[in-house]
Amino acid sequence: SFVNESDIFGVIERLVGKLFQALLGIDLLTLYPSGSFPRMTFAESMRRFGNDKPDLRFGLEHVDLTELVCQHGGGGIPFFKEIADKFSRGEYRKDLPEEIIKAIVVPASANFSRADGDKLEAFVRSMGAKGLARAKLGDAGEWVQSPLSKQVSDEMRLAINRACDARPGDVICFQLGPTDRVHTLMANLRVHLAKRL
Repeated sequence: SFVNESDIFGVIERLVGKLFQALLGIDLLTLYPSGSFPRMTFAESMRRFGNDKPDLRFGLEHVDLTELVCQHGGGGIPFFKEIADKFSRGEYRKDLPEEIIKAIVVPASANFSRADGDKLEAFVRSMGAKGLARAKLGDAGEWVQSPLSKQVSDEMRLAINRACDARPGDVICFQLGPTDRVHTLMANLRVHLAKRL
């Protein structure tokens, strides 16, 4: 029979496992009991982390809200509606969108202040972003400390909270625009947040 991709991965994974054990004293089988390293497609890596070489030592995964926002017609938020309208008119393909809307959730345990939000916004602006929309969740799931709270429909807010699995005290940070730029900005924001947290 012929050697396939899975066979090659198996040989390399066993070799790397033995090298880590012999040289570093690290037993990779305790980290990966199945004996295989985690695998994901390029598309999944871009969707969840914004790049093709994600640091998996921490969470802070991205949440792609594009389809959800389109289902709600923008949900009352003008810059969400612009993108939703382009999809509804057929200007963008859902399988290969030119623009996307992504979120990342900063957990309440980070004690994220308004000043911290301003620093994050300055960080993404330094990379070419127009800004960083954000909303902090109040005790009842309402959005506080955010101009979006006056625009967003209740249905859209609840749907975003659910999609992001956001809890009271969490801060949802949004980025939207050209797909490649959003992936890059959010990937860098994720790593920046991980260093801070």
